[in-house]
Amino acid sequence: PIEEQLFNGGILWDPPSIPNVIVRRSLDTSDCDALETLLWLAMDDFCRATGFNLPLEVRVLMPPEMDYLDQMPSEHALSPLYPKIRRQRRLSYLAPALIENLEEVGKGIRHIWLDTPSTHARLRGALERYDYLNN
Repeated sequence: PIEEQLFNGGILWDPPSIPNVIVRRSLDTSDCDALETLLWLAMDDFCRATGFNLPLEVRVLMPPEMDYLDQMPSEHALSPLYPKIRRQRRLSYLAPALIENLEEVGKGIRHIWLDTPSTHARLRGALERYDYLNN
């Protein structure tokens, strides 16, 4: 497939892994729904530990079934008709952007997030970074 050729040619790549990350999930998580849930849990842990409040633009993407998190869901919720995969895609770009200026996890790799072709890879990479920050 063309995507494989682009990876092999160095045109596309996934976010680099962070060494020595203690993960609280299976490394073979292939389901975007599961990655989204784990990422919200990790972001909630990060916010609780640092006192950071997620911006409205991020909170509006919180799945309705996750209203138990410390971060309050936005009063401007997305329509139930809004596609789940689009919500996940937006989260996959916004979650790393929130921490991109932290030297140890994201400084200088914005172009890699933008070049990463799959929502799954971006969610997985963001989750790895939040897990790193939370440990």
